[in-house]
Amino acid sequence: MIKNIKKKNLQDFVTVVGMGKAVGKALAIIAYYKLNYKTEISTTTVTVLDTYTSFSNNQDIVNDDFSDSENETVNIKKRLISGVQIRIYI
Repeated sequence: MIKNIKKKNLQDFVTVVGMGKAVGKALAIIAYYKLNYKTEISTTTVTVLDTYTSFSNNQDIVNDDFSDSENETVNIKKRLISGVQIRIYI
């Protein structure tokens, strides 16, 4: 993979970002490449917005038409996800 990037003259480094369950895989990547390449690792935090709809009563949804109605409320929840950012210099 790294050799193909050298041939195409794209950039001087490759960036890998791992968040959530992928943090372990990202750390495995840096462990593999740090023997032959210069690497950097840093932590990062990303803000994500989750949108969900709640219903004021417990009625079942009969049709697939999710148009606005008086019984539903759209909520947006902001949360932070942490992860690792890895640079492999080629």
